[in-house]
Amino acid sequence: MVIDVDGGDDARKTNQAAAAEIARLLRLYQVGGSVLIDFRAMTGRADRQAVTDVLLDAVRDDPRPCEHTAVNGYGLMQLVRARPRPSALDVRCGVGRHGADTATLALELLAQAQRSIGAGVRTITAPPAIAHWLQVQQALQAEIAQRLGAALVIVAESAMSGYGHVHVEYC
Repeated sequence: MVIDVDGGDDARKTNQAAAAEIARLLRLYQVGGSVLIDFRAMTGRADRQAVTDVLLDAVRDDPRPCEHTAVNGYGLMQLVRARPRPSALDVRCGVGRHGADTATLALELLAQAQRSIGAGVRTITAPPAIAHWLQVQQALQAEIAQRLGAALVIVAESAMSGYGHVHVEYC
């Protein structure tokens, strides 16, 4: 995540206010991983340290561990916070599929099938739980097949990693 701080007449005051608010928002939204903050540039080391101090005071009571770099001469600071669970991107891409439920992952595969380009059968290959969820959704399968003008086949694959994929017979 990258946060850019702009505005205000006094860079130090603006950055100090932003530092406190950023710490609050990171805690509120449970943001984890790497966070780059682009504060307004400040010339003096004392000003940069004052901004760092405000941010550290604000995260002091946060139960999630946080590491940071100093604010450099360009105003950049990096925070690294522990992740409470897989990121939205991990879940969406199937890397951390434990964060999304079976129905969500199955519906994503149906959406991929519907967006697929080509002619012929669409084969969705997925882990057994996701494949089973899709197989019992007969009306939904029929609707997608009608929109595609092609058959939709669901295959369960117990050894697969990720949450599945869509194969188009003729691309």
